[in-house]
Amino acid sequence: MTQGKRSWLDIAVPVSLVIGTAATRLPGLSDPRAFVFDEIYYAPDAAEMLRRGVEKGGVVHPPGGKWLIAGGIRIFGFTPVGWRFAALVCGCLIVLLTYYAARQIVAGRVIPALAAAAVALDGISFTTGRTSHLDVFLALFTTAAITLTLIALRDPANERRVRWCQLGAGAALGFGLTVKWSAAFLLLAVLLAFLWLHARRPAAPGQGRRVLGTIVAFTVLPLGVYLAVYTPGS
Repeated sequence: MTQGKRSWLDIAVPVSLVIGTAATRLPGLSDPRAFVFDEIYYAPDAAEMLRRGVEKGGVVHPPGGKWLIAGGIRIFGFTPVGWRFAALVCGCLIVLLTYYAARQIVAGRVIPALAAAAVALDGISFTTGRTSHLDVFLALFTTAAITLTLIALRDPANERRVRWCQLGAGAALGFGLTVKWSAAFLLLAVLLAFLWLHARRPAAPGQGRRVLGTIVAFTVLPLGVYLAVYTPGS
C-alpha cells in the first residue's frame, strides 16, 4: 500500500466512523420532548448554572458534566436538542477515541474500526450518547486518558511523546473528576501504568525528575483542573 493511500485512510476511516455514529444518533434527538430519567435533574441544573452561575440545592455530583450540558443549551436553547447536544458530540468522540486506542494494540485499521463500530452500536453507548446524563462525559474523559496511556506505552523510548501523553491523561482525568469522583479509580491505575513505564527503562540521568513529573501530572494537574471548574464564572 502506498504512503499516499495510507495517509488518505488515516483520515477517511475515523471521519467515516464519526459521521456514521452521528447519523445514527442525530435523527429524533428531540424525541421524547420530555426529560428522560435523570435528565429531570441535570438539564434544569445546567440551565440554572447558565442563568446564575451555580446550581440549585441538593447537588450530588461535581458541575463539570452539567457545564457541558449547559453549552448545548447555550447554543440551541432550553430544548431537548439543547440539553442533549453535548452528549451527542461526546458520544461520537468516544467512538473516535476507541478507534485510536485499538490502533495502539493491533496492526491495521479493520479491527480498530470494528471495535469503534461496536461501541457506536452498543445499546448503552447509543442511549447515553443522546441523553443528558453524566455517564457519557465521564466515559469520554476516561477513554481519552486510556488512549493517551496506550500511545505512551506503545513507544516508551519517545520521551517527548510520553511526557505529553501523561500531561494529557492527567488533564483528561482531572476533567473526569469534575463530572464524577469515580474517575479517581482510573487516575490511580493510569499513574501506576506510567510509573511502571519509567521503572522498565534503564537507569539514566534525570530519571528521578521524570518520575516526579509523572506524579505531579497525576496529582497537582488533575486537582488544578478539578478546582478550576468551581471558579466563579467558569
